[in-house]
This record gives sequence, structure tokens and C-alpha cells, in this order.
Amino acid sequence: MVSKRSISDVCKIIHYYIPNEEILFNACLKNIRSSIEHAAPELIKSTHYWIKLSDIINNSIPKNYEDLNEWEKNIVDILMDKDRSKFIDDLKNIEKNSSDNKKLNTNLSKEEMTLLMINSVRI
Repeated sequence: MVSKRSISDVCKIIHYYIPNEEILFNACLKNIRSSIEHAAPELIKSTHYWIKLSDIINNSIPKNYEDLNEWEKNIVDILMDKDRSKFIDDLKNIEKNSSDNKKLNTNLSKEEMTLLMINSVRI
């Protein structure tokens, strides 16, 4: 039996791959990750956050896989669970380098909050 992936871990890895210049995409991921931190276990175990994450990715990454950048392909592959061993390796890498990884911070900056409000992004 294959164990289920944690939505929190999936979001953490996807956030790791998003370039810093993708400010709105980063803000959306920070927002969902922050929401997960304070959510009830029943909500976390439901499809609620998986649907929100899929919506964010569908709105942030073009549809044609062949035309995607490497980081975009990595994100789609993670969401689709194409390579479980890569997922586990990425998670270990992020946790190992957690002291250096600013993307573990889920606090939104004023700029990010403004972008989310302007774009009406809700989690």
C-alpha cells in the first residue's frame, strides 16, 4: 500500500521550486501553507487544500507541458506524483537545509498581501 502524501509536504516542495521573481505564485503558496498551519485536522485530511493547490498551479503555470520551464515541470511532476523517490529526496533536502531556506517562512510581506488582494486570490 502506498502512503498518502502530506499536503503540507507537497506545498513545501512546490514552494521550494518557485523562483523568487514569481512573486504572486510565491505569495499564493505562502498563503495556502500558512492556512494549513492553522487548519483543523479534518480539513487538512480532506480534498480542500488539494483543490486549492491545483487551482493555484493551474492559474500560475501554462497548460502545455512541453512548453514549460524546468522549474514548472518539476512542480507539475510533484503535484502529479510522477516520481515518489524524487519527492522524498526533495523533502529530505529541504529539511536538511531548513536553516538556509527562506521559503520555509510563510509570513506574507506587505507586497505579497497587496498582490493577493489585487488578484482576489483566496484560500
